[in-house]
Amino acid sequence: SRIMPALKYIEEHCNEKIKVRDAARLCFISESQLRRIFEKELGMSPIEYKNQRRMLLAMNMLKFSHSGVGEIASSLGFESVYVFSRVFKKHVGVSPTDFRKNIEFLRKKKLKNDG
Repeated sequence: SRIMPALKYIEEHCNEKIKVRDAARLCFISESQLRRIFEKELGMSPIEYKNQRRMLLAMNMLKFSHSGVGEIASSLGFESVYVFSRVFKKHVGVSPTDFRKNIEFLRKKKLKNDG
């Protein structure tokens, strides 16, 4: 796909502030062309794609690390825990804290059923 360099760039820099202009330049196309191709091929804008990638990383960090929500928010480039929590809840449906609690509950339930 023509946007592969942009996808790779966004994935590698999703915890930083990125400009769609920079991603478009990597593909040798205009910003508007990049936006159109993203919408057509992925059904979302480049920024929505970036946020989706960050939410996947956040979910993995909440599942597999003991880092606090604030640490995770900061490592993913969010300006505050509040903004991170709001974006996370919008994408995932629950707050980061509730997500982690649900994961712990499911782990304990699985251990109980396996044991």
